[in-house]
Amino acid sequence: MLRFSTREVQIGNRPLGGQNPIRLQSMTNTAPLDTRSTVEQAIRIFEAGADYVRISTPSRQSALNLESIKKELRLAGFDQPLVADIHFNADLALIAARLVEKVRINPGNYTGLPRKGQTEWTDAEYAAELEKVRENVAPLIDACRQYGTSIRIGTNFGSLSQRIISRHGNTPEGMVQSTFEFLKIFEDLGFYQSVVSLKASNPLIMIRSYLLMVERMQHEGMAYPLHLGVTEAGEGENGRIKSALGIGTLLKMGIGDTIRVSLSEAPEDEIPVARKIAQPFQEYFTAGNNPKVAFSVKPFEWQTSHSPLLPGGHKAIVVLPLSEREEMEKDPDYFFVSKSGSHANHPKKELVETGSGKRLALLGLQELANNNERFYPDINFIEVNFPGDKPFLPLFKKAPGLVLVCTFPEREITEQVEALCQQLEKLELKAAIVPRLNYLHDDEESFMLSLTADAGALLLQRKIHGLFVEAPNLPNQSNIASICFGLLQASGLRITRTEYISCPTCARTSFDLVKLLKQVKDKTSRFPGLKIAVMGCVVNGPGEMADADYGIMGAGPGKVHLYKGNQPIMKNIDQDKAAETLEDLIKNLIINT
Repeated sequence: MLRFSTREVQIGNRPLGGQNPIRLQSMTNTAPLDTRSTVEQAIRIFEAGADYVRISTPSRQSALNLESIKKELRLAGFDQPLVADIHFNADLALIAARLVEKVRINPGNYTGLPRKGQTEWTDAEYAAELEKVRENVAPLIDACRQYGTSIRIGTNFGSLSQRIISRHGNTPEGMVQSTFEFLKIFEDLGFYQSVVSLKASNPLIMIRSYLLMVERMQHEGMAYPLHLGVTEAGEGENGRIKSALGIGTLLKMGIGDTIRVSLSEAPEDEIPVARKIAQPFQEYFTAGNNPKVAFSVKPFEWQTSHSPLLPGGHKAIVVLPLSEREEMEKDPDYFFVSKSGSHANHPKKELVETGSGKRLALLGLQELANNNERFYPDINFIEVNFPGDKPFLPLFKKAPGLVLVCTFPEREITEQVEALCQQLEKLELKAAIVPRLNYLHDDEESFMLSLTADAGALLLQRKIHGLFVEAPNLPNQSNIASICFGLLQASGLRITRTEYISCPTCARTSFDLVKLLKQVKDKTSRFPGLKIAVMGCVVNGPGEMADADYGIMGAGPGKVHLYKGNQPIMKNIDQDKAAETLEDLIKNLIINT
């Protein structure tokens, strides 16, 4: 495994990039003027294993209070770096730069010359605004240079400046361009202690943005450390799958120096998840285990042409063992059953189609070699051990609706799927690939993250077309199907549930977001296909929920606004009535359409 070789940036006693391990971080959600609560929460985050803690800094008083927070942490024996999160007010970054080890700014908040309602910029206007941005950030660069403070250029999908959107749209390309404008300005001012992030709530957009960024940095001769994260991932199963899908896919490609798993849960709960996602890659990324070589990003193909149309018109299917079927809330597409004994007309292995109860033999090479007439007219599942069975692939050319149920050597699934795809293309053979995966985990979170790490990137690239999963040690077998379908939904392959976007909360959130999110889920989970956002405030809220069907956004203490699309339709609703109000709105719209 190769790693994109980045420069080392000094962040207190936890340097980032270079040959350092992947760093973990989280963010406090306490009131930043409540020194005691913020310190106590930061300690819990550090004790969970974080390298950095970020603190929201929305006001001058909160920026100044960073000094007290840092002092109390040092007295308690915690010397890890602190990061100030700055939005809107550049002057706050100047205060924070002398007090903490890193400052995070969002390019979308440094807009230069604001022109209300402007949608087009001439070249001269564009250049003038960039020059104004340069003037705005120059004092920050001076302060950071003086105090040895680094800067994270934290670009977020949905919060790009109108100037960038006017030429590049709200796109991964726009995110990269916005980031590069700042990197160029920083370098022109002689500052190189930068870290870069390009986050989105959609893992596909997030991955695409980082890949474009790496390609652009290679072209420009840059190598800044990359901070990875999926914003507003949510909580529970959904938040973990989306985070592992976005972060794990990039780590597998050798991209990423620090990560944050953004969950709508207690901040300290993010760190164990982040550690599990990063752990498989840490041994490769530390000094002595991985020689630093030039990294080349392979083309990330989003579609392949060798897959037939699967049953029901699905782009991907789920197959599970027959055991525990009665307990499952979400049935897979097929159940696998293995029979004792064998007979020419009664094979040992079968798949049972959910709903119809139709049984299909899971054919092996021996049956195919002995009797080619046993193909079914619509779909044929065939067991393949790859690469050992590679010479027999031409036997399958006569099989309509071919689905290869593949077993691969342990820990080599990505490489072997790539090789199988190339072989199928060479043979001009259309086939869906469904890897057969077996996990021995006894806890759901580890299983969920491992499954996503193994199959996530391949699903995103459409190089596999389903999941055949066995996890016999999990105490609750009924949740396996739900996790599999959750991964297919996060990959954009099967939409079987309501999708939720929710921020991890911070000091700017003035209502109980976690409670409201649960209420919203209870009221709206029966509307599959809808995307619903629950956001804490206006900083990232409007942009990150721009593609949601409905949204709830914090408006003040205990109050929220209700959105349909990106338009507010009800304002200052009591948070305790918001979920029910949203449910009624959705029901009425469904009835009237």
